[in-house]
Amino acid sequence: VEDKNLDPSKIPATGKDGRLTKGDVLNFLEGGGSASRAAAPAPSAPAAPKPERELRDGEERVKMSKLRQTIARRLKEAQNTAAMLTTYNEVDMTNLLACRNKYKDGFEKKHGVKLGFMSFFIKACTTALKEWPAVNAEIDGNSFIY
Repeated sequence: VEDKNLDPSKIPATGKDGRLTKGDVLNFLEGGGSASRAAAPAPSAPAAPKPERELRDGEERVKMSKLRQTIARRLKEAQNTAAMLTTYNEVDMTNLLACRNKYKDGFEKKHGVKLGFMSFFIKACTTALKEWPAVNAEIDGNSFIY
């Protein structure tokens, strides 16, 4: 701006919070003194906060500390910008196979369906979630819902 003796107030600013960027100046110069792009719209008033959702039976709302809020915001930013990955873990299922083999015939006779592995996985998940409900917590505004 100084090198070309330009008036910054005459250049449409498209940067954060209406700041002038190098790209704005270059576009202004390429356009022969007029901007080749329309200026970014003025920032609108912040949206009204969403009302807190009602709790269901057995749920509890716990306010997050400022540190937790910052961590949650940064983790969400990382989730939105980072590549998604899948992790595989090996598990010794010897005891599970023995248990399934012990009960599968009786289970099939009684219920008319084969005893699969999913029943065991669901049982393990529900038991773990009852013991550690924070694993399945939901973030609502500045609160955790367990």
